[in-house]
Amino acid sequence: MIWHKNLFDKEKKHTFSPLAISPGTENEYLFFKFVEEEPPYFLKYWLDYYQDKGIKIKPQYLKAIKRQIKKEDFTNPHTFPDYFGGEFDFISMAFQLVSVPKEIVCSLGLAFVKNGELVYWTRYHIIPPDEEGGFLIPNDRIVRLHEIEPAQNFKDLWDSTLSEILNKNFLVLYDSVVELSILKSLFLNYGVISFDFWYTDVLSLVELSGNSERVAELEEFGFKVKTEDDALEDAVTYANVFHELSKVYPNFVNHVSHMSFGNKT
Repeated sequence: MIWHKNLFDKEKKHTFSPLAISPGTENEYLFFKFVEEEPPYFLKYWLDYYQDKGIKIKPQYLKAIKRQIKKEDFTNPHTFPDYFGGEFDFISMAFQLVSVPKEIVCSLGLAFVKNGELVYWTRYHIIPPDEEGGFLIPNDRIVRLHEIEPAQNFKDLWDSTLSEILNKNFLVLYDSVVELSILKSLFLNYGVISFDFWYTDVLSLVELSGNSERVAELEEFGFKVKTEDDALEDAVTYANVFHELSKVYPNFVNHVSHMSFGNKT
């Protein structure tokens, strides 16, 4: 959502929206991932909807959809992050916490921006170090996080996936005092030393740019900020706000810090 100057408007579209995949998207990785993951009945509905409107669908997209509808064996020919060259304008990061019995990280959300566009978004579920954290569901049975969603030990997740994605890239956090302390604790608790990235945070840049009052106004337009209910939704929110903030405050480059093993400031 455009949120600076006097552009508050309920009719404004979100700058980035992960809610739908356009048949005209140039992002083949994202489109093929959509085809690979959606059930055939939904793909058929999606295809009928756009064809009824007379909207042209790229031949490679049409072929992929028809194969998935017919055989359910389509596989994305592209891999992440190789498709994007492993480099992004920035990657926004958010954590979701749960308190059972103590406050722990249960998931990590990431939103990837390249050439001014949201090109990918994902979340990872994290198994607590002692696996004593769980969710209390309506029938009062306590279940482990990894019984609900695929989850990994943070060190395994970092070594297998996150280090390749995040290292040498630029991270955008909401509040570096909070998120960076969480990240440092994860590195320390899991013995991770292979980290090397640049970062800044939305909260300090909002204040430095003189836009502090805008944070409160965002909620009036349904723009969630720091909900901590959904790490992925928060990450996309931070991507939106930072994207717009960087336009009106290009001096953010003077407030970028570096973090690596042995240099954790």
